[in-house]
Amino acid sequence: MLGAPFGEEDFEREQAEIRVLKLLKNATCIKRIQDRQLEFVLLRYCVATVPMHLCRLMEPHIVAQGLHRHEVVVKEQLQRIAADAGQQIVLSPQDWAWAKLPVREGGLGLQDLPLISGAAYMAAMGAVARQASKVHHSTGSTAAQKVRAWFDDNNDRFERALAEVAEKVNGDATNPLCPSLPALESMPSQNTLSKPIYALRRKELLLETMTREDRAWKLSCGQFGAGSWLNCIPMLKRFICASSVFAVMLQIRLGLVLKSAELVTHCKCGTDATRSRAMQNGRHWMTVCKKAHRGLCHDAIRDVIHRLYRQELHVPSEVEVAGLFSQLKSDGQHRPADVLVPASASEGGVAQALDVVVTDPTSKSSLEKESSKVPLKAAAEAHKRKMQVYQRQLEAAGQARLPFIKVPLAFETTGAMGEETQKWWQSVLKLEWERNNDMGLSSRREMGIDHTWTANSFVSFWLQSISMAHARMQAESVMLWVGKCQPTVGYDHDEWRH
Repeated sequence: MLGAPFGEEDFEREQAEIRVLKLLKNATCIKRIQDRQLEFVLLRYCVATVPMHLCRLMEPHIVAQGLHRHEVVVKEQLQRIAADAGQQIVLSPQDWAWAKLPVREGGLGLQDLPLISGAAYMAAMGAVARQASKVHHSTGSTAAQKVRAWFDDNNDRFERALAEVAEKVNGDATNPLCPSLPALESMPSQNTLSKPIYALRRKELLLETMTREDRAWKLSCGQFGAGSWLNCIPMLKRFICASSVFAVMLQIRLGLVLKSAELVTHCKCGTDATRSRAMQNGRHWMTVCKKAHRGLCHDAIRDVIHRLYRQELHVPSEVEVAGLFSQLKSDGQHRPADVLVPASASEGGVAQALDVVVTDPTSKSSLEKESSKVPLKAAAEAHKRKMQVYQRQLEAAGQARLPFIKVPLAFETTGAMGEETQKWWQSVLKLEWERNNDMGLSSRREMGIDHTWTANSFVSFWLQSISMAHARMQAESVMLWVGKCQPTVGYDHDEWRH
C-alpha cells in the first residue's frame, strides 16, 4: 500500500529518502534478465516511476534529496543498458537531461521527477480540494470543510509553491493552465501540467552549446513519429530487438559517440574518419555512405506500410510497381511506386503511388536549408524533390496524364515523419475508421488481434511498427559497417575479393 511520512519537516525528508532507497532495493536486479530491451522496459515503466506517489503527496523541497538518490540509480542502469558488451558509457549532464525528456520531446521517456515534482504535488492538491468541496457540499461535512479551508488559511508556503508551478506552466500564455489559489479546484491533471514544463526544458536544452549537426538531430528527434520504437513492448516479433542492437539504438537516439566506432579511421567508401564526426555517431552509414545499406532501411519502412494496407485495411496494394512511367531508378528499373494503393482506397478516386524516402537532417545539404533551426526541413526538401520529378513526368505525359497521384512519404533518419507524410497518415486513419468503425471496437485486444499494452490501438500499433522496423534496421546496418570499417590485421578480405 502506498503512503507518505507525516510529521516534522526533517522527519519527512529523512523518511522520504529511506522510502525511495527501499523502493530501489531491487533495481539492480534487472540486469539478471540479460536482455537490454526488456531491461529498458522495466527501467522506464517501473524503476523510473517508483517515487511518483511521494512527489504527489509531499512538497517538492522535502522529497528532493530522495529524488536525487533515485536519479543516480536510474542513470547508472541506463548507462549499463546502453553500453556495448564489455564497454562503459558515461552520460554527460546534457545527455542525461535529454534522456529524461518524454519521447515526444526527443528523450527516452525516463521522466525528470525533480523537474515535475511541483506539478505532481499541485495536481494532487487540486484533486484533494475538489474532493473536499464535493463532500462538503453534498453532506455538509465539517471535516471536509476544514480540509478545503487549509489551502486558504494563511498558508503562505503553499501559495508560494503554487505560484512557482504556475510560472513554469503558464509562462506568457493567454489562457493559463495552472489556476490561482481561489480556483484550486480547477487544477488540471499532472500530465497536463507537465507537458509545458517538459516543452520548455527541451527549448532550453536546444539552446545549449552543441554542433549544428547535433542540434538538427535533437530537433528532429522531437517530431512526430521519431522514437515511437521506445514505446514498444517486446511481446511480438515485430517489436523485438537483439540486445546489442537495442543498445546501439539507444546510443543513436541520444546522439552519443559509438564506442565501437572509436577505432575506425576511414570508411570503405573512402571517407576519412578524422574529417567526419558523423562516422563516430553512426550517422555516416545512415544516408551519406554509398556502400552502406541505405536501401534496406527504406525497404523496411515500405514493407510495413504495405502490410498495413494489405493485412489491416484489406486493401490490395502492390509493392514496387513497374511501368507506370519511365522514371529510371538507380538500379536501372522503372518503378515510381514503392507501394501502389488502388483508386478504391484512395481519396479522390485515383490510385496513389506511395514513394518512401529517408533523408538526413544532419547532412550538409539539409543544414544549408536550416534543418538545425526549422523542424522537419530535411523531410520537406526531400518531398519537394520527389514532387519536382513527378511534375516533370506529368508534363511529359501531356493530355494522356498519369493513372496515379504521386505521394512522397518523407521520413528523417530519426524516424520523424515530414509534414506531408503526416497528412498521408491522417488519411490512413480516416480510411481505417471508415472500414472498421462498424465493429464499434477500438481495442485490438477486444478484437482478438496482435497487440501489446502500449500498442492496443490502430494508431499506436502501426506507428510503433513503422518506427521499430526503421530504427532496428538502421542500427543493424550501422553495426555491420562499423565492423567492416575496423582496422584490419593481415589481409583485408573485402579488398581481396575485389
